[in-house]
Amino acid sequence: MVIDASAAIDMLIPTPTGARIADFLLGLNSDLQVPSHFRIECTSALRALTLRSRISDDRAAASLKDLIALGCTVWPDELVLDRVWQLRHSVSAYDAAYLALAEVLDATLVTSDRRFARAAQVAGQAPIVVF
Repeated sequence: MVIDASAAIDMLIPTPTGARIADFLLGLNSDLQVPSHFRIECTSALRALTLRSRISDDRAAASLKDLIALGCTVWPDELVLDRVWQLRHSVSAYDAAYLALAEVLDATLVTSDRRFARAAQVAGQAPIVVF
């Protein structure tokens, strides 16, 4: 199961959508797979949420600890870089890395970013679960 930053952030801060994602993932008992930029992208999202006063600094700090505790398998860029480039007209390079990883691993992609999911369903070849 490949999880993108949008789904992870929803679980970490948490949101009602994040609770549904967590329940879904717990029911599957599957290891989470992520591209190498995943933790930095999540950290950037937490920073943005604190700057907009959507979450406290303490909540963000706790979320960072929870992020590490997710125990995701991190995959190197080299595995997906060519496919990321092929997807350049459809999705951002960051989003393409999630889609490409799901394709390479023959895994399902979990996201809460509906716009990305729509584009990925057209451009990609991986099953996508959208929350």
